[in-house]
Amino acid sequence: LGPHIRHLWPVAAPRTGRVEQALPAPFEGTVPTKPYEFFDDFDKAELGPEWNFRRVPKPGTFSLSARSGFLRLYAKPEVIKERVACSLMGVRQRESDFEYSVRMELSAGAGPAVDAGISLFQKDDRYINWTLSR
Repeated sequence: LGPHIRHLWPVAAPRTGRVEQALPAPFEGTVPTKPYEFFDDFDKAELGPEWNFRRVPKPGTFSLSARSGFLRLYAKPEVIKERVACSLMGVRQRESDFEYSVRMELSAGAGPAVDAGISLFQKDDRYINWTLSR
């Protein structure tokens, strides 16, 4: 790796100081792992470790038992930009080039207006929403 350079932790790419699209394997003779794939049919009693929440979820935010084989995420009045525990859960994006698919049902109800959908976000004030409204 050349001469020893002292960096404050963490350093993603010590040669360039930038986040690179690709880097060589860290140890000679190793090979990259297979591409990351994730699928969940929500048939277990608990969420797998791939799932995460933006904040610690309030009780009653989601259910895996309300409908077998489905994740039910309950609407809350809080939204992402308010830095609160909104009804948002996700999977960490591991690559910049990726595909995903999702099947969603938004129940018609007599309650207040609700938006539901998919968000791609970086921070509380940097995100894109694709939503359905009722």
